[in-house]
This record gives sequence, C-alpha cells and structure tokens, in this order.
Amino acid sequence: MQDQVREQADKVISTATQKVSGIAGQASSSADAGIEKAAGGLGTLAGTIRDKSQSLGNEQIGSIATAAADRLESGAELLRGQNTDQLMSELEALVRRKPVESMLVAAGIGFVLSKALR
Repeated sequence: MQDQVREQADKVISTATQKVSGIAGQASSSADAGIEKAAGGLGTLAGTIRDKSQSLGNEQIGSIATAAADRLESGAELLRGQNTDQLMSELEALVRRKPVESMLVAAGIGFVLSKALR
C-alpha cells in the first residue's frame, strides 16, 4: 500500500515537472521572439532616423541624429546577440550595482507607459 502511494506520488511529481519544464521553455521562446522583434524595431527606427537626418540639411542636427541611429543599431545588435537568460542575468547584475538608478528608470518607464496607454 505504501509503495503504491509512493509510486503514485512519484508519477504526479514527474508529470508536474514535465509540464513546468514545457511552460518554461515556451515562455523562454516567447521572450526570445520578443527580443528579436524589439531588435528589429530598433534597427528600423535607426534607419528612419538616419533617413530623416539626411533630409534636414542642418549638419549639427544630422550628426546628432546619425550618432543616435548608430547607438540604436548597436543596441539592436546587442539584443540579437543574446538570449533571454543572458539578458536577465545582466539586468539583475545591473540592478544590484545601481539600485537607485534602476528604480528611477523603472518609475520613468512606468509613467511613460501609463500616459501612453490611456
């Protein structure tokens, strides 16, 4: 009787572990797809800024816009070169090194999102 209960518990634990692993894999895949989409968006934005800066005619504004586009493109390449686990590890390390700045950035992002989603 006790062996049957133990065997049944092992089966339940095994099934639950498999389901959790599957869900975690799906979440990671979705996050990786989101990262790739964000990287694509940054690349597109960089191209748009670069195109607009050429039509402005002002050399100083053009150089600032080109520098911004370069940074956006390097950010896109950084995102493309990493997976979700790597980004989460780096983000966690950054928050540990600079907690106050991280909270201020999070509050700012939350504020902007709340205004944008109204």
